[in-house]
This record gives sequence, structure tokens and C-alpha cells, in this order.
Amino acid sequence: MPAVCPHFGACGGCQKQDQPYADQLAYKQTYITNLLAQFHPQEIRDIVASPQIWHFRNKMEFAVSGTAGAPRVGLRPQQKFSSVIDIGECRVFYPQAGAVLDTVRSWIREGRIEPYDLRRRTGCLRYVGMRHSKAYDEVMVTLVIAMSRPEFERKRTMFDPVIKSLSLPGRVASVYACLNTGASDEAASGEMVLLYGKPRIRERLNGIDYQIGPRSFFQTNPYCCERLYDIVRTRAGNRNGSVLDLFCGCGGISLQVAAASNRVTGIDIIEQNIEDARENCLVHGIFHADFVCRDAQVFLSQAAADGRLREYSCLIVDPPRQGLTKKDRRLIVESGIDQVIYVSCNPWNLVQDLKTLLEAYSLAVVEPVDMFPHTQHIETVVSLKRQ
Repeated sequence: MPAVCPHFGACGGCQKQDQPYADQLAYKQTYITNLLAQFHPQEIRDIVASPQIWHFRNKMEFAVSGTAGAPRVGLRPQQKFSSVIDIGECRVFYPQAGAVLDTVRSWIREGRIEPYDLRRRTGCLRYVGMRHSKAYDEVMVTLVIAMSRPEFERKRTMFDPVIKSLSLPGRVASVYACLNTGASDEAASGEMVLLYGKPRIRERLNGIDYQIGPRSFFQTNPYCCERLYDIVRTRAGNRNGSVLDLFCGCGGISLQVAAASNRVTGIDIIEQNIEDARENCLVHGIFHADFVCRDAQVFLSQAAADGRLREYSCLIVDPPRQGLTKKDRRLIVESGIDQVIYVSCNPWNLVQDLKTLLEAYSLAVVEPVDMFPHTQHIETVVSLKRQ
């Protein structure tokens, strides 16, 4: 099967785009089945295919390199983190992303904006971040720049031309500057300054609207995320007890399970995520969901110490790629909570966590979900029942 994207093979983004989608699904199904067979799950369900396999992503970060006269704005090749492939389009992201990037390139050339050099740590523009709402077709652009706040204020007018171009009717809903002077290459690290438009864009999943900011954690494939949330909501079921949602982000899962629960408590370490989650609840009149800004391990430790963990009948965890900490695992094992629903984006780390969690739980159902077509990545939902 020929690849669809003209950048396939050079860009490090989609490794399996030249394989028929059915073959991609079969490979992932076999991989998860073989990987988790050691835990003797009661049931492994067929992988859930993504309803859309092109233009499904809602977030991308495009690196900037080259010179002011000849900028490159795009993606890095695999294993070559100091290089950038100039991208004209991205077949898994926003269809008009290329036009937005062209606008930024023109601004770089005309304004003599120096691209950031990772090795020398010189220059200005590091990344162009974009978010695209599929339900409302709203676009947020974040310009990641190597400037302190005082320097930014002195040079603020340099952004006027790109803001003017991006704010033309039908283009973008908001533009941010992210002030990142750190040595880390993390794109969205630093203070966010709203340059134009509204501070949030909206996405809609299963009839629920979410307000999304430049740093909000949100699943990258909204089409397939609806299926993922359906699975979690079904597994959580109708509960007289309460649900604890660790790593809740902006309330994605919490709001989905709220209607069938007496109470939902969402925990996240990022204050902006908690603010977004609370706002999302208010928009929908959901008043039995609480959100706490705290490290997951700290919350679990405190709730275990004062006996609050036993108030929850269901624990939902959707951790970062590195999975749970050793302390997290131990606290969950000792929690007394009847059911754990674990949403994993990293099967290998899921295995490491299960080795501890299955001291107290049995593995009931495994449900793989293809949130990431054309890549080797896979989302997996596992349901654990206390023995």
C-alpha cells in the first residue's frame, strides 16, 4: 500500500502509514494479546478501530529550524532531534495546518525572526503549537519563543504582523506566546501569554463540551476518544458509591462518568487542568464532581491515612506514559477499592504496574483501542476486580 503523506519515510511521525489499516489493527491486537497473556485475563476484546484514520489528531507541535531567510517549520526525523523536515501538510492533523505554517514562515522571513538553535541555544522561535477542535473547527496557535517576560514586553510589537495574518476571518480562534528560555526542549514549558482571541477553544465528546487551553491535557484523537470514554463509562457502571479519577486532566473522563455516579473526585497536579475541569462542570451543571490540584501520590497517601480511600468504589487511572510510581501501586493495592479501571497509552509500563496491582486484583477485561492510527502506539483499557 503506498503511503498517503508526501513526507512519509522522512518524517518520524507515522511509521506504519504504508500498511493497510486492517493489518495495523491485526498487529496491535496480536501484540496486546501476547503481552498480557501472562496475567491470564478473563477476556480480551477485539481492538476498537479509529472512526477516522486521517486528519484525526487535535494537537501537534511543529519545530522551527534553519535561518530567518530560509526557515524550516515541521517535524523532526526519527533519532535526529536537532534536524527539522519542512512540512507542507500533515495527513493525520488539521487539513489547513500547512497554510498556518506558511503564514508563520512568511512572518519569520519578513520580520527576520531567528529560528532557535538547539545546540547553540541561540535564536528566538522554537516551536509552533496547534490545537484543532474537530466538533467546532476552532484553531489555537502557540508560538514558543526563547524570551524572558521583560524581553517579550520590549519586543511585543514584532508579533503584530503574524497576529494580523492569523486573525483574518475563518483562520484561528486564539494565538498564544509561550515564553520558554529553558535548556529543555519541551515545547510548552514556560509562561503562556494570550496574544489574540479567546483563552480557550471547545471540543465536544459524547454530548459534553470541554474548554481546552494551550496546556490542557486532552486525548489527541477525539473521534476515537468517544469510543474510549464509552468503554470507561460502561466499565464504571451505575454506582451508588463514588469514583476517584486520578490524572484527570481537564475532566475528560470525570464528566463522562458523573451522570452514573453519586460523586466523582478528579485529581491532577496541573492547576490549569483543574481550573478547566471545574469550568467544564459548571457549563454542564454538574455539581457532584470535585477537582483537587494535588500530586496523585500525595493525595493517595493522605486519603489512605484518614480512611477516605475506602469511600470510593471505583478508581480510574489514566497516568502519563511512564505509568504509576511504586508508591502509587502500593497505595492502590492497599486501598480496599473494589474496582480499578486503568487507561494506558504505554503497554510496557502497564505490564510493570500490573505485576504489583494483581497482588490484590484479578484482570477481568482487556480492551485495546486504536487512538493512534499509522503508528506503533496503542491505548488499552483494563478492568481490574478486587480478589
